[in-house]
Amino acid sequence: MPGALRWHGPLTSISIRARASIATGTLFIYNFGRREVQGFLIASALHWLERYHVDGLRVDAVASMLYRDYSRPADGWIPNIYGGRENLEAIGFLRHLNAVVGERCPGRHRRRRGNRPPGPA
Repeated sequence: MPGALRWHGPLTSISIRARASIATGTLFIYNFGRREVQGFLIASALHWLERYHVDGLRVDAVASMLYRDYSRPADGWIPNIYGGRENLEAIGFLRHLNAVVGERCPGRHRRRRGNRPPGPA
């Protein structure tokens, strides 16, 4: 969603929780706990699927969405409510996105493309 990052409206202040540098470049982290953010991202996905009839969606850098500590220093992330490193809000968002797309656009593909989860190789 590079366009959302350049737009200087209310969404910017509620969507970007942090900005992190990782080995592959700059990563903008959305606050998936906000309904406004989820609504915007899902509406954007549906727009592409329904208006332009694309065959599917690809979500990139999934591991950085799912793990709060991905490519961050030990003091550069906040644990979830259970003390873990999983981003429960991002997991919920991806599940909701899959459900909505599956219901509104059956047969369309949803693929993830991501980095490896943090931990031993």
